[in-house]
Amino acid sequence: MAEGRSPHGAPIAHPPRRVSPGALPVPEYARVFEVAPAPFLLLTPDLVIVHANRARREATATSLEENVGRHLFDVFPMNPDDPAADGMVNLAASLAEARDTRRPVTMAIQRYDIRMPDGSYQERFWAPRNVPVLDDGGRPVLLLHHADDITEYVRDRGDAHHEAARRRHRVAHVESDLLSRAREMEQLNTRLREVGERERRTARSLAGLAATVSALAQAQTTRELLELLFRHGRGGPWRSTRRPWPSSSRAASRCG
Repeated sequence: MAEGRSPHGAPIAHPPRRVSPGALPVPEYARVFEVAPAPFLLLTPDLVIVHANRARREATATSLEENVGRHLFDVFPMNPDDPAADGMVNLAASLAEARDTRRPVTMAIQRYDIRMPDGSYQERFWAPRNVPVLDDGGRPVLLLHHADDITEYVRDRGDAHHEAARRRHRVAHVESDLLSRAREMEQLNTRLREVGERERRTARSLAGLAATVSALAQAQTTRELLELLFRHGRGGPWRSTRRPWPSSSRAASRCG
C-alpha cells in the first residue's frame, strides 16, 4: 500500500484503486437519511409520515414524535388566515402524480406557511420535489418528499423587484419632467421668435419714419413742405427734386 503525506506531515495510507464490496462498511441508510443536510420527508402512498430527517424537523419547527405515524396534512395544515392558500392542494396533486406515474415530479415554487409551536403561522416558500420509491415489482411503496426552504431567496427577489420597480418609476418621472421642460423651452423659444419679429417690424417702421423725417427736412419753404406732406399722404414716393407750386395767375385762370 502506497503512502503519502497529510498537510500536517503525517503519513497517509492510500488504499488500492478498487476495493471489493465485501471489504466496504455496510451503510446504515437510516443514519444517512437522518444526517442528510437537505430536508427529507418519507411518506406512505396514502401520505402517512414514516420519517422526517433532522433537517426537515429543523426547517418546520417540529419533533420526530409530532411527525411519525400522522397524516401529512394533519401535521402541516394550511394557514387559516390565508384563504387564497393553495399549497396543500398543489402538494397533494404532485404527490399523487409521482405515485401514479412512478416518476419524480418537480414542483414550482410553493408558498406553504408553517404552524409554529405557539400556534401562529410563519410565511414560508419551498422548492419541492417528490420521488416515488418502488419495490422490485415497480410498485410505489414510499414517497420521498424533498423541499428546500427558499423563503429568504423569495423575499430578496421580491425586494429586488420592488427596488427595480421604484427605479423604473423614478426614471419615468425624470423622463416626464425632462419632456415637460423641453416643451416649456420650445414654447419660450416660440415667444422669443415672436418678440424678435415684432422688434424687427418696429425697427423697419422706425427706419421708414426716419427716412420721412429726413425727406421733410429737405423742404426749404412752407410750400415745399406742404407738397411733400401731400405726396406722403397720397402714398407717393419721396423725391429730392422740388416742384414749384402753381402761380396765382394760373390758379385764378383754372378757377375761371
